[in-house]
This record gives sequence, C-alpha cells and structure tokens, in this order.
Amino acid sequence: SIVIAIGEYAFASCYALSSITLPNRLTIIGDYAFFSCQSLTSVIIPKSVQSIGKRAFNNCSVLAAIKVENGNPVYDSREDCNAIIYTTDNALLVGCQNTVIPNGVESIGSCAFWGSLGLTSIIIPDGVTSIGECAFYNCPNLTTVVIPSSVTKIEGGAFYYDPVKDLYLYAEQVPEATELILYDYHAENATLHVTATAVEAYKNAEYWKEFGSIVALTDSDPNPTGIKSVSNSAKAIERYYTIDGKLLSAPQRGLNIIKMSDGKTRKVVIK
Repeated sequence: SIVIAIGEYAFASCYALSSITLPNRLTIIGDYAFFSCQSLTSVIIPKSVQSIGKRAFNNCSVLAAIKVENGNPVYDSREDCNAIIYTTDNALLVGCQNTVIPNGVESIGSCAFWGSLGLTSIIIPDGVTSIGECAFYNCPNLTTVVIPSSVTKIEGGAFYYDPVKDLYLYAEQVPEATELILYDYHAENATLHVTATAVEAYKNAEYWKEFGSIVALTDSDPNPTGIKSVSNSAKAIERYYTIDGKLLSAPQRGLNIIKMSDGKTRKVVIK
C-alpha cells in the first residue's frame, strides 16, 4: 500500500498558518509536524491516518477544534470531544482549549495540552488514572485545576509554567509525582486543596510540600466531573533558541532558551 506522510517538522513554527486540509489518503503525521503553528485554529484528522508523531500539535496556542474522522481504526474523537484519543489505550494524546474529556479516558498523555492559550480552568473527570509529563505545560491562563481521586500518578512538569492559584486534589493517598508539579514560584503562590484526612501526608510528601498553602477540601469546592475552558489572552512562547543563541524551529532535547511574547526569556530542559 502507498504511504503518504507529512514529515517531521514539516510545518513547525509556521506562525501564519491558520487552516489546513489534510489529504484523505494521509497515513503518517510526523513528529513536531505542526508544532508551534500559533495561528492554527482547527484540524480534521482523516480516517486513513495510522500514526501521529510526538508533539505534532503542541504549542498550537489558539487551536480550538480538532477531530478524527469516524472510521479511523487507531484514533478517535468520541462524543465530539475536540481531542485525539488513542482508542486501544483510552489515552488522550492531543487536546485543545475546547476539549471536553469524555468518560472512559484513562490517561492524559505527555504534552497533550501544551501551550493551550484558552484554558483557564480544568476539571479532570473521574476515571483518569495518570497525567503525563508536561501535559498542561505553558497554559498561561490556567489558574484552577481539579483532579479526581482516581489519579495515582502525575508526571514531572504536568502544570509547569502555569499560573495555577488553586489545585483541588481528591486523592486521599498522595499520587506519585516524578518532579515538580508547578514551577517554583508558582507553587509558592498556589493553594493545594486535599481531603482533610490527608493534609499532613501532602505537607510531608516530596514535591507536594512545595505548595505555598495546603488546606482541607470543603463541600463548596468544585468536583471532578468534566473539563471546561474560557478563552482569554496571555503571554505565550514565541521562539526557541539553543544555549548559544541559535534560533530553533522546535525545541531540542536538553537545555533550551525560550522567548516569551512579553519579551522575557526563560531556560527550560526538554527530555
């Protein structure tokens, strides 16, 4: 059979690309294929696509609609969820600012919502057991996060560079954390809300104890029943550079210098 592919980095950092029609016989979308297409608003994945590479749609900051055509044997967008789900594992691989995580999803993949400008609050539904590395990395409007009791593992940097003020976590047993959940100064200014019986456990747990305040949940706190989002404007990543100042079309492994839309620069390590 004929393989039709969009190669690695093919459209990476095409900042003016606002729409694209993918061919009906497309088979492969390569790694970083549409990375940092910061004007891209919608994508339809043909039912012929069998492989979507890592970070193919990361940092598409205004992406508002993404759908897999019905009949795709590998991926789906069940319940019109505005996301790409790996069907076999029930893993959400790519989300956007209008994603509604459907029932049955068991994990949120690495970098799934990276750079989503429109997310301001997230309620992750019950049944999700893990949140991948950098899953919500650099969502610059994200201030409120609700995580269900079913989550047992949150990987490093899941909410890194997000200005989270309140994180509501319903797990009585402290979820495994592999690295900092929030960037240092954000954690210091954030409040972690947990079950009353688990407050002390979180205060003594690696990475969780970095939160500025850890308090008991109340009946008026939000419950983990879905995901919601509100569009807004905020600072976003504009450019990536090597440590010696060379412009990159996409981040590379190791130490990167990132320039934000407000002119500030930061250092970040990509694994």
